[in-house]
Formats: sequence, structure tokens, C-alpha cells
Amino acid sequence: IPGSDAGTRSYRVSGLRDRTSYHFQVRAVVGAAMGEPSRTGVVTTLQPPKPTVIAATMVDRGVVLLEWTGGPDNATRWRYRQGPRWLAENDGAWTDVPGSDASTRSYRVSGLRDYRTYYFQVRAVVGAGELSEEAEGISGSCTSRSPDLCAGAVAGEPSEEVHVLTLPPSRTAPASAAVPTVTAIATSDRGVIGRGVFLLEWTGGPGNATRWQYRRRGPENDWAWTAWKDIPGSDASTRSHRVGGLQNRSAYYFQVRAVVDTVMGTAMGEPSEEARSVTPLFDNHGIPGMPEEVIVEGGRTWRIGAYDTLTIDVPAGTRLMSVGDVSEGRYSGDPDVRRVVTVYDIESGSWFTVDTWTAQVVAREIVSPPTPAGAGTSPRDVLAVFDVIAASARLLPPE
Repeated sequence: IPGSDAGTRSYRVSGLRDRTSYHFQVRAVVGAAMGEPSRTGVVTTLQPPKPTVIAATMVDRGVVLLEWTGGPDNATRWRYRQGPRWLAENDGAWTDVPGSDASTRSYRVSGLRDYRTYYFQVRAVVGAGELSEEAEGISGSCTSRSPDLCAGAVAGEPSEEVHVLTLPPSRTAPASAAVPTVTAIATSDRGVIGRGVFLLEWTGGPGNATRWQYRRRGPENDWAWTAWKDIPGSDASTRSHRVGGLQNRSAYYFQVRAVVDTVMGTAMGEPSEEARSVTPLFDNHGIPGMPEEVIVEGGRTWRIGAYDTLTIDVPAGTRLMSVGDVSEGRYSGDPDVRRVVTVYDIESGSWFTVDTWTAQVVAREIVSPPTPAGAGTSPRDVLAVFDVIAASARLLPPE
């Protein structure tokens, strides 16, 4: 021990590997005589610390920017994983961040689908070489039981999960965009049970449009586009149109385009990208079922869940989308395991999760703040909207 003498009673040992068990002994040296070794002391070094993901932000269609802070200063690379909720329970696969090193603190994840909720985690890797299967976990150590952890790389502790709802350009594009972007919203015709209706809403397009047109494709015409149809009464300010009389529980695709009529002739604007939606299925009471991962219109009662026995009243002016009818936790015979559906408010990204067996809201997150006290109730007071929906949740007998 460098510089040690009779008064020395401590020493710092450096250069050790993270998350590894070490055994130590010390002994005294008097001249040429070696003292009796101490009892063996055992210590396990800590796992590389976890980073903090500060943001998961959409920066382009299907692209999310992950940004994080913290983590070890000696990281040799970074990894991330994505998936549905409960990444740890679902054992999501980790992927290397290409070209990452100790200084990396952001990464763009691409190839994501519209209107999906993605959960992310990141973690550091310290050391060269491949990660062993056990090193992918967070509880291994370098012992005789797992000697493979004594060599290669060590994975750091994962960050907490962060999630983002991927909105397409139809919800984020500026109103001044030259090419329109359209959203197809599922709704229902109260007077005609079993016939689907879509509300088309779009942004952008030329400011001098004299009329608008739409076309669709679906099961009625073997998925070929129909001819373009004029939207009755449309002009430069038109940004919505209802299309009805469609087949029950069927997928449809839509495009819109502007038309500019002048004394010199007629010019057709560039069509929007296609928007997809699904018509609802109606029960014997005329209540439409909310198709999964489809935007639906408020101002009516909707059935949700795999068994369609749970109904909620959605206030007018609200756009919702349900995602999944999944088990909260693992299937283990536990009577407390719930079947849950998560429902998103499209405008804000706020969400709530409802138990489809008890009609109880079990979790929620408000992304946009509620209206300040004294300011009155606003349609965009998301907290108040969710309270109304939660109070309306009820179970119907199965048909």
C-alpha cells in the first residue's frame, strides 16, 4: 500500500468493475516478516447509475427525440428500449444507440406509427464486449455462480419509463401548410343504426380555394379510389365534412384536395395523405362500440373494451381514442389482475385507464393543465372532462 506505515488504517482501491463482487484481505509487514492476514471482507461494487429521461418529444412524423441526463461518466455506449406500458414486466428488448459514447445524451427513434403510445427507457453500458444474458438484468454480480459477468460489458440501471403519444401531421401541421392534412374521425348517425359516419377534419391547403373535394376507398369498391366528389357548400374556409352511409365495422381511407376555379380555368390542389378510420359496431340498444386505435367523436355514449359491456358518456367537442384491452400485471391467477383500457384525449395527449370489469378509473395523467379556479369551465378543461367521463362509466349486461 503506497506510503503506508504503522498508523495507516485505510486505503482506496480503484479501477474496479461495476456490479462485481470483490474479496479483500490486508496484512502488516514488519521488516521481512509477514503478519497474519485479516479475515476476508467482501464488497459488491454498484451498478452504473441510472439516467433520467427528461423528454420524449415528437419531432417529425413517426420520429421521437429522446433526451436524458445523468448516468455514468464512463459509459462506452447507450441502449434504449420501446414498447407498450410496463416495459420491465414485458421484458422489452434493448437496442444499442448507434455511435453513442460517454457524451451521448439524446437519440432520435424513427419508424413509429401514428396514434400510438410508446414507452421508452434508456441505460448506459460500461465496458467493451458483449453483454451476457445475465448482465442484461440488474441483479447479477461477478461470482463463481456467474463467472461470465467478470468479463465483457456491464449494463447500467434503466431509467424510469417515459411515454409519448405519436400524433400525425393532421394534428400538428400548421394551418398555413400548402398541402392539406386530414383526419378521419369515427362517429355515428343517431337516426340510422348500423351505418357508419366519418367526420373529416383537415388543416392547410391554399387560401384561395373556391371549393373542396374528397374521395374514399374501402370494402364497397374493392379498395379502389372512388372518383373525386365535391363537398357541398365548401369554400376557402371549409375544414370539415361528414361522410355517411358506410358499411358497419369496416375500414375506410380518405383524401381531400382543394379546387381553385378562375376565369382562366380550374386548378386542382395536391391531395392530402390518406387518413384511415373504422366504422363502429352497434349493439341492440344503438350504442356504437369504440374501435381500438381509432379517433372517435364526443357528444354521445360509446362502448369500450374487448367485451363491449363498459359504456362511457363522452362530452361534445372531445376527441378520444382507446388503446388496448390488456392485463394490468402478469397472468398469474391473481384475482386482483384487471382487464384495462387506456383512453386518450387526442387534443392534449392526456389519458385515463379504466378497469373494464369494475368500470373504475384506476389511473390517469393530465398533460394540459386544467382551467384556473374562477375562470369558468372550458371544453379544454381536460380534468373536468375526465371527471364527467369517469362518473358516467357503467357496465351493461353482455348481449
